[in-house]
Amino acid sequence: MLGACRDKEESVAADFVGQRNPFDVSYHDTTTLIAYTTRYDSVRTRALTYYMLGNLNDPEIGTTAANLYTQYGLPYGDFSFGSSVIIDSVVLQLPYATTTSFHGELSTPQSIRVYELNEDLSSAEDSFYFSNRNYTFSAVQLGEFTGSFSNIDDSVTIKSGSITTKLAPHIRIRLDQLSTVLRDRFSDPATQSSGTYVNDTSFKSKFKGLAIVSSATPPPGSGCMTYLNVRTNAAAVVVYYNDSLKAEFPIYKNSIIHTNQYLHTYLPGISIQPAYSSIHSDINYLQPATGLKTRILIPHLFDYVKQHKIAVTGAELVFTVKQGTFNPLFSLPLTVKLRASDSLGRNAIILDEVIYPSYYGGLLGSDQTYRFNVVREIQNIIGTYQNQNQNINYGLNLIVPADYPVTAQRVVLDTRRETGNLKLNLTYTVIK
Repeated sequence: MLGACRDKEESVAADFVGQRNPFDVSYHDTTTLIAYTTRYDSVRTRALTYYMLGNLNDPEIGTTAANLYTQYGLPYGDFSFGSSVIIDSVVLQLPYATTTSFHGELSTPQSIRVYELNEDLSSAEDSFYFSNRNYTFSAVQLGEFTGSFSNIDDSVTIKSGSITTKLAPHIRIRLDQLSTVLRDRFSDPATQSSGTYVNDTSFKSKFKGLAIVSSATPPPGSGCMTYLNVRTNAAAVVVYYNDSLKAEFPIYKNSIIHTNQYLHTYLPGISIQPAYSSIHSDINYLQPATGLKTRILIPHLFDYVKQHKIAVTGAELVFTVKQGTFNPLFSLPLTVKLRASDSLGRNAIILDEVIYPSYYGGLLGSDQTYRFNVVREIQNIIGTYQNQNQNINYGLNLIVPADYPVTAQRVVLDTRRETGNLKLNLTYTVIK
């Protein structure tokens, strides 16, 4: 039902309608909305701007782990260590994206374990590598990073022989202390003679890549997720040999596959409903990394057109952040996205963002609200019903985007309807 609608037979302010409308319009802010939390659609993680790594224990939601799987390639074709090689060490370098590329508490102890992939990662165009995909890797642990991400703004000084080099901040993991399997394979003369170093294709058949796994479980209210830029020259597996020489096997090449995997464990009090539900929740959640999204249904939208056709002149959705659910460690994303929905509840393109991206909205306001103008989307749903007798009122999806920017920030929403913290401000003109 529409509820106790408040009708005004007058023009609505220009800052809401977009321009002053010379016709009489009706205004409603009590349209019934149903909001509930469901699982986020899996996302493709093969071509992200940055990649997440780490473990969070969010006091409002639960734990999240982000793992990275990546190949590495040859320094150049027909590579050779020379006629005699003694491997000194093998080191993985994972550059931080920026000095502020993290979410959570930097000082939280982390445990990042590295294993060798057992499977080939295909570069075929249809190999999308979704965020919920599982990978097979060796049980032999190559190396481990135990520490925190507090060095995110500290350059790293490397000395090789008499040469000292200063590199941008990065995570550095030895891959030859817990197991010599990689070191032995690099130095094995059979590796060179078998043609492994001829090109990347041959190399990746012998060195399939790395599984970089976050294994720590921080206490509630702590943890940290950092964002890595694996497309810089410092992203590499570096082999130091013969006392003063080194060879960098790059991760940053365009031909290299890297992908994220996200794992979540939710607190028992969080209600996660199926894609379609009639149960409204007063508290809802938005979480990136294939976490949670909020579904919004407008079950009685067509009641507006039972007696006459209408033209929608204004449609603003307002979402309010629940007070007490954010702090400097668990901060709010500066922007969230509203998506349309297909018949299965999956994310779809919303017309207002495509046509008027600046007008569409989604920025965090000073009043801790996110607001969206969805005139064209609502008009399209109503118009399709009026003109084609087709019901495409599948609801809307509110999400934290998977990229642009990559973030681990989440939102807890106060979706109580009686307080006005969740509402649709709707204006329309009756077509006579």
